[in-house]
Amino acid sequence: MLVNLHTLDTARAYCDRIVGMRGGRVIFDGSARELTSDVVREIYGSDDLSEFNESVTSTAIRPAVPA
Repeated sequence: MLVNLHTLDTARAYCDRIVGMRGGRVIFDGSARELTSDVVREIYGSDDLSEFNESVTSTAIRPAVPA
């Protein structure tokens, strides 16, 4: 089965193989275990740790923030 996901936690939890693309090119092709934070930054084009927060792709339910 082939699915297009932008939720990294879901991909890591359910996929045996992950292919990451950027600009129409394959940047990563490997297992969920091999999809490290460094690889994710490379896929998304961010060398600076502060530029990419992986939690923004999460499907985890977060508690509501009080108004």
